[in-house]
Amino acid sequence: MKKFIKDFFYFLKQTRIKAYEWLFKINPKVLTLSYILISFFSFFGGLLTIFFVGNLYTPTVAQNLIPYINFICWSISVVYLIQIILLILPGGKRFSWINLSIKIIFILTLNYFVYYIPDFISSYLDELNYIYYYKLFLIFIVFLRTISHWVENIYHITKQHPAKIFILSFILIIIIGSFLLLLPAASYEDIKYEDSLFISVSAVCVTGLTTLNIATTFTWLGKLIILILIQIGGLGIMTITSFLALSFTRSDLSIKEQQGLGFSIGASTYKEVLKNLYAVILITLFFESIGAILIYFSTPAGEFNTISQHVFFAIFHSVSAFCNAGFSNVDGGMINNVFVGNYLSIFTMGGLIIFGGLGFFIIKRIVNNFFLNIKNFFRKIFNKSKIIRPKIVDINNIIVVRTTIILLLLGMAVILILEANKGLSSYNWFDKIVQAFFCSVTPRTAGFNTLDFAIFSPATIMFIIILMWIGASPGSTGGGIKTTSLALAFLNARSLGKSQENIIFKKRTIGNGSIQKAFVIIVFSLLTIFIGTILVCAFDPHLGFMNIMFEVFSAFGTVGLTLGITPSLSLASKIVIILEMFIGRMQFIILFLAIIRKANQRLIKYPEIDVTL
Repeated sequence: MKKFIKDFFYFLKQTRIKAYEWLFKINPKVLTLSYILISFFSFFGGLLTIFFVGNLYTPTVAQNLIPYINFICWSISVVYLIQIILLILPGGKRFSWINLSIKIIFILTLNYFVYYIPDFISSYLDELNYIYYYKLFLIFIVFLRTISHWVENIYHITKQHPAKIFILSFILIIIIGSFLLLLPAASYEDIKYEDSLFISVSAVCVTGLTTLNIATTFTWLGKLIILILIQIGGLGIMTITSFLALSFTRSDLSIKEQQGLGFSIGASTYKEVLKNLYAVILITLFFESIGAILIYFSTPAGEFNTISQHVFFAIFHSVSAFCNAGFSNVDGGMINNVFVGNYLSIFTMGGLIIFGGLGFFIIKRIVNNFFLNIKNFFRKIFNKSKIIRPKIVDINNIIVVRTTIILLLLGMAVILILEANKGLSSYNWFDKIVQAFFCSVTPRTAGFNTLDFAIFSPATIMFIIILMWIGASPGSTGGGIKTTSLALAFLNARSLGKSQENIIFKKRTIGNGSIQKAFVIIVFSLLTIFIGTILVCAFDPHLGFMNIMFEVFSAFGTVGLTLGITPSLSLASKIVIILEMFIGRMQFIILFLAIIRKANQRLIKYPEIDVTL
């Protein structure tokens, strides 16, 4: 009997070992198969969601899609359940708790809690229960996670330079956005593809130029698509997908991702990449949230039919301002009655534009110093020692902040001097200062205007063109040649005047590499703008030289201001403006890195000569 029991337990032990071995062997294969199934179902479900939303005003189409929605949801639920079991069993992959939580929430809310959610969906599709809207929302979230996973795999396998990936990601988003704007439910009328492409480029490149009236042409869905394109364009697709990957799928980045992400957000080490990635996302959400709250409470509720319209208006303008996009979802933009005399909204928009144009990492430094002062204030109240951090001189921050302040003050002064008794003659002095302030802020790649720029004199228009050409600061959502390029050009001129071999600033020597990049940006920006101006003048000479030059400078600087000729552009001119917007957003250094091969280093040093200038 003892021998039987001993043999029995030995048999159980061997069986358990074999089962563990089998699970270790089969688990990764089944898990891989489950990922493939999730990719298939989520991709099909994502397209289904887009098609469903794109045909919201065709109830019969929506009714016919119900069986497919149910099938996709249950399929994803079953595969998620299998994945959860596989993660717990021997041989399961390492997983993040956020990833596991999302899967559990998906399964539970889809199959139980969703039936007790109040019906808050609007009444234009009462034939369908709100549950199907929630199901579509969950399917689309899974679809976004799948897209992020695919992009992540592209980072792993591609051998292309990060600059090429950066450019291709923008092109991909532009093409997708142009087709989404053609959805039947996205607009009140049929629009041409050339117009949807133009608006998609303008949104992704955070410009603001548009050949159509956004307020009257597009439905809430079309405006939402434009808003998403603006946010993606402001942050960058690589930043967003990497953030989603880190938040929802895993806890680290590949070497290739670090290179690509470091290239786009300005970091070199893994720790710095991770830190800057979360800083960019959190700073953006923080400023856009504060901006939306201030805009909501500063605009009259009577101007909107519903609370949801009012909320969407505030969010749209906050995102558009911080991303320096210049799009508005109301007729007339900031000339609309909602903004007339509304100083809090005007200063809020102006503040968002300035902070968005400063650059994420300068804002990060400002925010860190702000919270440090708050901490020290409370520590002083509770008689605790003050937190002291070493003061590191950041030349880049000093140059950016000083140049920005100088340009803002100079812009206000020049506009007041030139237009006080002309375009601004009908305003009192306080309003003149407010208008001059906003007119000085908005050409720095923002594109909003509280005045019709057509009332300005040619001298003011030329000065605004210069501001548009300069643009925002590096690492920001804005375009132009950047404030640092302008500052380096002036510092270089000063050093030449003093016969200095190097540029000295704040007891630091500016590297020759930075000077060369600034020179390339300035020269090729002017060359690109002049070529664009010549082409548009050739295609549409009737639009007027000043108007065309203003339009091309605005497109290259990703500003979005216009003297009213954008809707009148011919197809050829639209293509030119599209290219100007794209090149202005990408910058020449990125384009050169993507196109030109890196030269092999040579050990030979050739004789140095001076060229007569």
